[in-house]
Order: sequence, then C-alpha cells, then structure tokens
Amino acid sequence: MLWGMPDSPHPPQPTSVPQERTVAVVWPSIAAGAWGQWLGRLYGNRLGVRIAGVPLLLGWLIAIVTAPLAALLYLARKAPRKPLVLFGPVNADGLRYRLTTKRLLIENPFEKDASPVAQLAIDDFDAVEIDVLPGQAWYHAGDVVFLKEGKERLRLAGTPRPEPFVHTVLNTQQACRLRRPETKAKAGDGKPQPNVAV
Repeated sequence: MLWGMPDSPHPPQPTSVPQERTVAVVWPSIAAGAWGQWLGRLYGNRLGVRIAGVPLLLGWLIAIVTAPLAALLYLARKAPRKPLVLFGPVNADGLRYRLTTKRLLIENPFEKDASPVAQLAIDDFDAVEIDVLPGQAWYHAGDVVFLKEGKERLRLAGTPRPEPFVHTVLNTQQACRLRRPETKAKAGDGKPQPNVAV
C-alpha cells in the first residue's frame, strides 16, 4: 500500500513576477552642468605659494570666494520647487539617478506619477565607461556611460564617486541574470561580462 501526501486545500499558484526594487539612488553633483565644470576647472588651479610651510593655492582662494555660487548651483538641483523651496513650480532640474533590479532611470522625484526622463533595462548594455570631463575631477565625479555594441545607450552626467556606483550596477546586472531560469541553464556558456573602462 502506498501512502501519499493529502491533497492541499490550496491549489498551487503561478510563480509571480519578481517585483522591481530600488538598489541605489544617486544625485548628480554640480559637475553635471557647464557652470559646475567651469568652477571645477578654476578650483583645480595649483598655482600658489607656501607660507610657513602651508601651501596657499589659487584654486582654494577661488573656491572660498565662489562658495555662494556653488551653493546656489547645488540647491538648484536639490530644491523641490523654484524659485522658493516650498512654493513655486516643480523644479525641472531636480533629477536623480535610480538603479533598480530591472532598470537604470533618470527621474525627477519631485514630480508625482511622472514618467522617467530616460531609462535603460538592466541587461541592455554590454560595456560601461567612466568619462571624466574637464572640471569634474575636482569633485571626484564623472559621466557614467552605458554602451551596447559600442553605441551609447545612456549617460549619467556628473555622477559622484562613479567607480563604486558602476560596481553596484554590474553586481545588480549579474544577480538579475542569475535569477532568470534561462540564464541558469546557460550558466556555463562562458558569456562575457560587461567591460568597464575609466
């Protein structure tokens, strides 16, 4: 006599599609824009003198003098509304970069129910480059460029500390590929991973 498991009162449910989850959010620095890059070039000026063994650089002096302008550029990207923080039209320049388990998005978090400004599927690129434009190095920032077959698919301008962000993106891409059944079946096919260039 064979004993089996009793019939479950709950029939098996179809496998649900994995939900999209946010992995990382990055706000671009002022190095994303032309004014910020111009200031960065000025701040990087290494001309100066030593006073009592302490270097006094021209770039540092310019940074002190232009600090109010840099603060305004920063607030222009972070304030929810213009010209006032709480009143006025929604800040169209308040963009951020969001990495999810399915996509990379450029979006405005201050606009409710707004479509992303740009997006790229997490598996729709095969190479990543970090393009440090003149004036961005002072901020430790750079443009993160996603490529497919040598063509630019998405550019995240002025990303602060781009190297850790790129590693997070690549780890997320690899994890998403491993979770797919068709990818698990081809785990040993030796498919090359995305390249990273700085």
